[in-house]
Amino acid sequence: MNIIDEIRNEFIKESKNSPVLLADLANMENYISESYTGRSLIELLQNADDVGASSFYVEVLDDSQLIVANNGRPFTKENFISLCRSGASTKKRKGDTIGFRGIGFKSVINYANEVYLFSGEYEIRFSKFLTSQALGIDTKVPLIRIPHRVESSFSNRRIDSLKKEFNTIFLFNTKNTSFITELEEFNSSCMLFLRNIKKVTIVGRNACEYILEREHISNSICSVKLENNSKLEVDKWLILKSVTKKYSAVAFKLNDGIAIPATADESVVHSFMPTKERLSIPAKINGDFSTDPSRTKVIYDEDTFTAIDDCVKIIIDYIKQLSFKKDNWHILNILSNANVDPLCNIKGKTINDLFVERLKNKIKDIFNDNVYLKPFYITSSDYRVISERLNYQLIDNDELMTFLSKMSIPTCSLTNCVLAMADIICSEITRIDTISEIVKTTRFGSDQDLFNAIENAKLFSSKGNVVPISHIRSAKEIEEEFFNSIISRIGSFNDLDNFLKKFNIKSVEHKESSALLDKIEHQRLDYSKTIVVPKWRSVEQNVASVLESLANVNCVKDVSAQNLGYDLEVILTNGEHQFVEVKSVEVLGESISITNNEYSTANQHQNNFILAIACQDNNGIEVCLINNPINTLSLTKRVVRWEWVCSQYSGKVIKKKFRD
Repeated sequence: MNIIDEIRNEFIKESKNSPVLLADLANMENYISESYTGRSLIELLQNADDVGASSFYVEVLDDSQLIVANNGRPFTKENFISLCRSGASTKKRKGDTIGFRGIGFKSVINYANEVYLFSGEYEIRFSKFLTSQALGIDTKVPLIRIPHRVESSFSNRRIDSLKKEFNTIFLFNTKNTSFITELEEFNSSCMLFLRNIKKVTIVGRNACEYILEREHISNSICSVKLENNSKLEVDKWLILKSVTKKYSAVAFKLNDGIAIPATADESVVHSFMPTKERLSIPAKINGDFSTDPSRTKVIYDEDTFTAIDDCVKIIIDYIKQLSFKKDNWHILNILSNANVDPLCNIKGKTINDLFVERLKNKIKDIFNDNVYLKPFYITSSDYRVISERLNYQLIDNDELMTFLSKMSIPTCSLTNCVLAMADIICSEITRIDTISEIVKTTRFGSDQDLFNAIENAKLFSSKGNVVPISHIRSAKEIEEEFFNSIISRIGSFNDLDNFLKKFNIKSVEHKESSALLDKIEHQRLDYSKTIVVPKWRSVEQNVASVLESLANVNCVKDVSAQNLGYDLEVILTNGEHQFVEVKSVEVLGESISITNNEYSTANQHQNNFILAIACQDNNGIEVCLINNPINTLSLTKRVVRWEWVCSQYSGKVIKKKFRD
């Protein structure tokens, strides 16, 4: 009696003694097939890789037959028995193989009603009909359980030919076309993390050939080229591997040697083969993740958490090299897309959320409190000197800094940068941008530490020197080109002027102010009998209250936060709309400026646009209303791209008292 008959007789005897168990196995087989729907092809591919195959072959003979073959190690007796027994695989978790459950092959019943196997000395046939006939029963039986001899009359020239090249060949008599759908959906990235398969050939329907070429760049980095000969497509990937963990890897798609975002469908977790778990990083991670029976969903257990940490370590090891080294593949640009679902604490954390959280925590551990990122307003060369002055660890890599900012590593504070500038002189562009940032930051007040630092920082170009603000008495002492460059960065002359006043620096004088103020005095209205407005509100709110007190105004809407080119929208009692831009000054007659956006809006609305110049103190507010300012005022371009300046204006003035 040969080995096939021996095993067959043993299974027949076992099945007759336990008919209920046999029915249970049939039901389990159906469950497995449903769990593995759409993945039979890649399960067969994975099995081929596990036996060391370099070539995987699929041929669709016709609508009712197909062949799957590989050139790996042929079946042994142990392999043969484990194939027949569900969940009795000879493969072990964390061994040299990918699969270990021994149930993936059973998924073929999705499309096959009969299977032939030719491998080494084994030529067997799986058939529900033959099994029922051998047992003498007419009940449900599993397909992959009892092996039968291949009939002597069986002849297939194609299989005979393939035996010359392949050690294991399956012939499937099919009952539907679901396998064809799998062939159509097959993606070469399924080969990416396999260790042995170099070629996948599909013959017949949807014929194509996939070729994998791997080039080892170092112990931890390799490049992979996946070529689809039928579509003349070539995908290239860069794989960062773990030196100690043979399964763990992170893969980035390449174009001309630069990492590019993978598609949403490609950006998934691989447990050797692709799962359906998506990543926010447009790349792939691979590891010995625990999965459900279908191998499409990751299960969160100790092995999965270990695999996550292994992939995180790969990225950390790469990043550690980049403090002073160029990221030639621009991998950090891809990693900077990492994010956690903000609702994950409510919805539950996905593997992506766990991966990104652990990555952030490791980044924080490595880049400790002595690492601060370069602010955008300081050049790299200047920040190198500032970091040395502050005893910070320097990160001199823009892409790394962008990535670290995504990982919540803090930026060097404005106060600390300004403190360092008391002892060093930075480039003009850094000083201009730093002053601009200071002005914007202190527009509505600031802490005393920053003001103290500003007084001693060497920031301003004055009379051929670089001096602290404490050495300047008048804005005229600041070099004109330097002064105008700051205005161009800020976008407002008034903001810079108001900032300088906080340090008792005299404004640039306007000869017209005094005479114009006298002219306005004669136009002021008597306010003793008019209503008062609330105190301690924004100038826009107070101007809105003033306008609402006018007889012909129905209502006023504050739209200042919408950047429309005006601050208030006024609806008159006759239904007409007017648009009011509010400008705040210390005293009426002081120069004002309008931005390009405001200028364009005023030009568009003409007579329906009003410029409201407001001056308020602890006692009350005065508002000068100028209708159609584009045509009624003399405007001069101070800085062409940013603002229009007017030093003379007159209009209707309304004065209101504040109520406490």
